[in-house]
Amino acid sequence: MHKSLFLEMSSLTETVSCLTSTALPASRTSADILFGILIITFAAVSVHCASPMRLTRVLVIAMDDAEKAYLQAIESGKADLHMLHAAEMISSLQMKVSTIREATLRNSLSYRTAFCAFLKGQTLSVLQCIREVREVETHIEILKEEQLRDNRHIGAGTATRTVSLRRRRS
Repeated sequence: MHKSLFLEMSSLTETVSCLTSTALPASRTSADILFGILIITFAAVSVHCASPMRLTRVLVIAMDDAEKAYLQAIESGKADLHMLHAAEMISSLQMKVSTIREATLRNSLSYRTAFCAFLKGQTLSVLQCIREVREVETHIEILKEEQLRDNRHIGAGTATRTVSLRRRRS
């Protein structure tokens, strides 16, 4: 009788150990939980980074930087056909930025409309506008550097050449 009870207990222990070994181990479960948390965190960060409201703030800052670069170029005496083209581009981009900002602010009043705008590609249009603004700013910076180089070349005598080291804003 004791022997049969012992056999039943050992078979019960074997059955339980067999069931627990076929189920997910505890380390696998915590790894799955950690992986899930990482996926959710990645998704939240991605949505935040791609949100039109945040990107519109970046767009406005980029537009301000482009306008400052343009004004600095004008103040330094750079006024030619290239700067007139840059002025036209800045004016056009100001209207575009204003339109995008207005639409983003209107959409931000409701989560549903903000999500629909996101799905319709508003994020891509804001990113494209940021790229256009930065291109214009880079073009203006190139024109300013050309002006500086031309001024140095014209002002430098043949007998002495000086190298002017100045701190530039990035």
